[in-house]
Amino acid sequence: KHNEPTLTVQVSDLALTAFAVQESGGTVAVGTSDGCTSILHLSQGLSEAAPSEKSAISAMFEREQTREKNLEKAIKEAKVKARKEMARKDEVTDRVTEEQLRQLEDEFFKATGSSQALGTGASAADVGAD
Repeated sequence: KHNEPTLTVQVSDLALTAFAVQESGGTVAVGTSDGCTSILHLSQGLSEAAPSEKSAISAMFEREQTREKNLEKAIKEAKVKARKEMARKDEVTDRVTEEQLRQLEDEFFKATGSSQALGTGASAADVGAD
């Protein structure tokens, strides 16, 4: 039950501004915004770890660490996929071979009546002058 409070205690009506725990964990000092300090003595159940608590916390941290690694991996894979998709889109424009390009140019020049279709490089005025 790491998402729910174990114990709720109203220490003051004012905002809590300071919190200190004794090294042994049995005593807690809480300071409020008006300068009052309350000292709380915790029960043994709250100040000492249960036998299985350490392994449960370790397992929870391991699951969280695995989840973070999986998220990082998914983000990395998404970036790689996006890069590949962009490269594939760029590749689509490069699929026309030189021969196909020459054929398309010849068809265009024939359709427009340009002299470049003849391969001479002469202008239409030069061709008409012959």
